[in-house]
Amino acid sequence: MNKINLISLILLLPIIGSAIILVSNKIPNYNIALVSVITISAIIIVVINIFNKTVIEKKVEVIVEKKVYIEKQPDVNEQTNEADDLKNAVNLIDNIDDKTNREEYVNTQLSKIAKKIDLDQIVFYLKQDNNTYKLFGKYALTMENNLEFSVGEGLSGQAVKDKKALYITDIPDGYITIISGLGKGNPKSLFVVPAFVDEDVVGLAEFASLSEITTKNRELIEIMVEKMAFNLVNVK
Repeated sequence: MNKINLISLILLLPIIGSAIILVSNKIPNYNIALVSVITISAIIIVVINIFNKTVIEKKVEVIVEKKVYIEKQPDVNEQTNEADDLKNAVNLIDNIDDKTNREEYVNTQLSKIAKKIDLDQIVFYLKQDNNTYKLFGKYALTMENNLEFSVGEGLSGQAVKDKKALYITDIPDGYITIISGLGKGNPKSLFVVPAFVDEDVVGLAEFASLSEITTKNRELIEIMVEKMAFNLVNVK
């Protein structure tokens, strides 16, 4: 039994006894004293119960706050899974040596990325000496309309200029067409990713999909593109 409730019960006993005596009127001279005792005891019990209720409410608040705090803490397993996903994304991209055909290498890596993320079309541009970017690799590209671009030109050129990836769901008509076994269609999303090596944009990749590309998958794509670009620049 709660300690406070036990005290209330103990104080309740003289009230009951006093009430019985008062009703039976066996000791008339003590009526006023008994009424006072009953009143004071009743007030004490009421105060104790109010205090008891306040204590319980505070305990409930503390429990609720702890529950909310625990729910807001990041899940350890979720953090581990995210770290594993990033590690697997890096390991997916092959290393190369000076004997590797670089164009074949890029096409192979783009194919790996497309299958891992479930993408429908990818193009990769490599920076040239005249500060333009030329088409260097592709996945599922059937029409090569844009063979190269300059800094600031179009969506790709803007991404290079700003040194920032672009994720677009409102794609301009005719910008890109995906051809699959189901026919031709406009992509639902386009992810334009500059490839950095020491703050220099050495390449750019465009990823088109008939569905939306999640935030998590966009993070994985950037990791893989960065490793691929690093390999291309550092192995001649």
